Amino acid sequence: MIPQIIAHRGASYLAPENTLAAFRKAMEIGADGVEMDVQKTLDGGLVIHHDYIIDLHTDISGRIYDMTEGELKDLDFGSWKDAAYKDEKIATLAEALALCRSMEGCAVQLEMKSTMDNDPAFVSGVVDAIRAADIADRLVLISFNHDLLRQAKALMPELRVGVLLYGAFESMVLPPPVIWKDLGLVNGMEDEEAALDEELAALPVDAGMDPDEENGWMTRWVNDKVSMLRANFPGESLQAVAKHLATRWPMSKAWTLRRSTSAANTTPLTATQASSPSCRPWGSRWPCGPWTRKRLSGACCPWGRTAW
Repeated sequence: MIPQIIAHRGASYLAPENTLAAFRKAMEIGADGVEMDVQKTLDGGLVIHHDYIIDLHTDISGRIYDMTEGELKDLDFGSWKDAAYKDEKIATLAEALALCRSMEGCAVQLEMKSTMDNDPAFVSGVVDAIRAADIADRLVLISFNHDLLRQAKALMPELRVGVLLYGAFESMVLPPPVIWKDLGLVNGMEDEEAALDEELAALPVDAGMDPDEENGWMTRWVNDKVSMLRANFPGESLQAVAKHLATRWPMSKAWTLRRSTSAANTTPLTATQASSPSCRPWGSRWPCGPWTRKRLSGACCPWGRTAW
């Protein structure tokens, strides 16, 4: 099994992220599907956007949860990326799912963002939209908020869900089976893994050790455990990805990370000019607090880390 390549927020390096244009572009360049983020507006609408704020993607300052769907639809969500995308509109969940349904073979990873008011109607609205689009067979509902996944499974048991764990407390202290059980989920790979284990046990000890053997058991074992790979640069080679990253963050502009003095963990990353180049590279890492980026104004400190 070859893992599916899922374009993170669409082809976000070519088109405005999380827009219909980005989703179309992702499929045009050969991705197997797209990832998108859904959140609730002030009037209960469901729109596709990652950040709670719209400052980075429009010409005004605002918050998704403080604005109505109509107010958001009046804004230009494309010009920040390129003039060619001027007047690209924010997509509703219904519009995004309808587009994906119309594109042959397009898989969907739909991430639910936590609501500010814990609105119980949020999850049911998302589930209703999935049903209306008739796309559940190629959609995986994902979230860092595991309670939202519990609600979704209760409303639509046949719905596939994915537990996001990066940065979550559970990922540090609990093995996956414990989390699945806590969520009332079942590991759908268990039967496949058991069958594969029996197959591997019957093979000679040195079978499949040749890394160039396409059907070697090691290759098949890894492939059978990875079904999707989410990519920021779908369709690009590793060399091309390196060039993209070098363009975004040139090494001549050394960046360091320091722990923010802000009290709230929800404070977004901000870029602040360092007052002196004598800061420690990368700084100490504290898992409980947010970070801010700090660019050096003078001579560059070497890349490195002082603590993890």
